[in-house]
Amino acid sequence: MSALLLILGLAPAAEAFCGHYVGQAGSQIYNQSSQVVVVRQGEQTTLTLTNDVQGDTADFALVMPVPQVLTADDVQTVDPEVLRALDAYSAPRLVTYECEDFNYYSYSDGGGSSDSGASGGEGDPATDGVVVEATFTEGEFLIQVLSADAAEPLVNWLNENGYEMSPDAETLLGEYISEGSYFVAARVILDENAEAPTYLTPLQFTYTSSSFSLPIRLGTLNSQGVQDLIIYALTDYEKGAVAISNSAYPQLSVVSD
Repeated sequence: MSALLLILGLAPAAEAFCGHYVGQAGSQIYNQSSQVVVVRQGEQTTLTLTNDVQGDTADFALVMPVPQVLTADDVQTVDPEVLRALDAYSAPRLVTYECEDFNYYSYSDGGGSSDSGASGGEGDPATDGVVVEATFTEGEFLIQVLSADAAEPLVNWLNENGYEMSPDAETLLGEYISEGSYFVAARVILDENAEAPTYLTPLQFTYTSSSFSLPIRLGTLNSQGVQDLIIYALTDYEKGAVAISNSAYPQLSVVSD
């Protein structure tokens, strides 16, 4: 695949990582820095993400909206060296071009955007409408793929499974549910002698969707005020550059001299 690589640094605006950390009652878990690799070809997206984690990480999970039910074949962990290599490759450098026929193309607009089992609570009216579509392990993660017909039963299901959702999460979950999203709940399984992770092992998801977007709204709930998000986007060259498009929320314009 011929590809065009574009690095977008989003800081210090309160953008976020893809997903939302949930922990046991009373725990505080935060995110400050994330890296995401997005590979888009046709209607297939492969999303690789690594996030830092701060706070009480004795028992927690990452909850992320996805557009379809994922199976074990759609999810894998990735060697962190892959993202370190991308980071080094894309680092700023001084380049001098002397060829007379060199052309510079400026892209002012783009088509990207920032911002699918058994019942999980069978017999429990509080969680009616939540279905565990798939369960499997990958690396240190126990992964469950959930569907829900409303946000309140999904929040109840997470609470009953040991995870306390932020009071602000229900509204955002409802927005994703209305868009037809499913949810990946990736519980981090730590060895009893293991040190608390600073960064999670990169997780990679592959799915098919006509929408080209990143689910970043939930991640703002784990912010302490500032979050850094670096996106490495690779697409077919003929599709053009990737840029931010956000029609639902105000955007910050930065003007420099």
